[in-house]
Amino acid sequence: MSRHFAILLQALAIALGLSGFWLPAWHASAQYHGGYSAAATAAYLLPPLLAVALIAAAASILGERGERLLRALLLLTALYLLYKTGRSLLPALPALPIFGKLAAIPLLCAASWMTAARLSPGLCLRLASCVLLGAAFYAVTPYAFLALNQAGRYPVFSLQSPYAQAANSRNTLVILFDETGPQFIAPLLQTAADRKLRWADATVPAAGADTVNAIPAMLTGQRFDDVVPCGSRWLCSPTRSLSFDQLYAGRPDLDIVGFWHPYCAIRGLRYCRRITGVFYAPLARTFLCSPPYASMLLNCRPPVGSRDQALQQLLAAAFAAPFWREGGMLYLHLPLPHPSMESEENLQAHYLKSVGQASQVLGLLLDRMRARFGNDFSVILTSDHPLRTEGWCGPGREYQGPGCHTGLPVNKKRVPFIVISPSLPPLPRMPLTNVGVFHGNGPPRAQGAAASSRSGPAAPMA
Repeated sequence: MSRHFAILLQALAIALGLSGFWLPAWHASAQYHGGYSAAATAAYLLPPLLAVALIAAAASILGERGERLLRALLLLTALYLLYKTGRSLLPALPALPIFGKLAAIPLLCAASWMTAARLSPGLCLRLASCVLLGAAFYAVTPYAFLALNQAGRYPVFSLQSPYAQAANSRNTLVILFDETGPQFIAPLLQTAADRKLRWADATVPAAGADTVNAIPAMLTGQRFDDVVPCGSRWLCSPTRSLSFDQLYAGRPDLDIVGFWHPYCAIRGLRYCRRITGVFYAPLARTFLCSPPYASMLLNCRPPVGSRDQALQQLLAAAFAAPFWREGGMLYLHLPLPHPSMESEENLQAHYLKSVGQASQVLGLLLDRMRARFGNDFSVILTSDHPLRTEGWCGPGREYQGPGCHTGLPVNKKRVPFIVISPSLPPLPRMPLTNVGVFHGNGPPRAQGAAASSRSGPAAPMA
């Protein structure tokens, strides 16, 4: 085997081995969450091939020292492959803290450089082949899970869904306020009280830890705790996968406006609009920020003002829905009071400001409902997950720093479920959980037991 071929094979293993752990995931996420087309993301698949040429050329030019550097990089790539595979197979293993990782990197580099001097050419070629196979297996496995685990069709937002049992009106607006904890609903209830509306509220278990897995669980009645994006409309995991075109409208008068998920792939919708770019930086920036540890070196925050701009686009799309002319049901997923991640503010102050903004939006929508439907309407408020203080305040996260947790509740993985209407039955049928709350054949419901029905001025919430 020629020297040039050996160099090329090792360079290929290094480039594809290192990028195989983040580039396919970025590509799928950009299509699924960012709403970018496959054509828009295709050009970003070329850098690994360019890296192959650059690494091979550098090794050839530098001679013996370059080949040793190539072998050291190959060893580091193999170690990284083992680390990522171990983390995938054993997710319960504790992760190294940031300072531990930063300390380990130079030590591993030095050890790889020393070991590279003792590696035979034959062993290097076998190692390169193993790295290529491992990287390919790692990149392709999610799509195999998708093919194996995808099954079933799911009706959503039917009149038999738990959300519909809590509402007693032909005209229903469902608002999903992203990242709303039950400790923060007093301003929302006060907004209803100011308009002489009645409400019932319950605190229920969240359907998932994050938006990516909670909303599919709310729509299907199945948990999707370990899923990741695998394409423009697909989520997949070792245990369960879902394509949004497996979902179909459970009623003919269903309108949906949202973000982050490919809602418009749901079949049978009367109207649908998806706003892209919410909590998602421009494509080039997300690409640069996607490799491991890149976010520690670059500004990876969304553009300032992008969340509020997206909010206005979502509201404009919602107000254009046939719902306001013909009635029926409108589902509206809004990026409030989710932290915007755009600047280094105090988390508590920033979140409470966002809760106030959510209350203003709710007031606008309640006024619109009353003006259009009189007393024949219901508004349902719920959330995908509560405020994740432990995540936002973690090392390397957007709001880390002294006092980040101050004044904020512990995440108990519970969310509010609120129904607002000019009139409510004495004991509204509230859901016991948000898993399946929008599914056609949802979980059990409680008649009065899990809810407190109140009207008038909103009392402070515990």
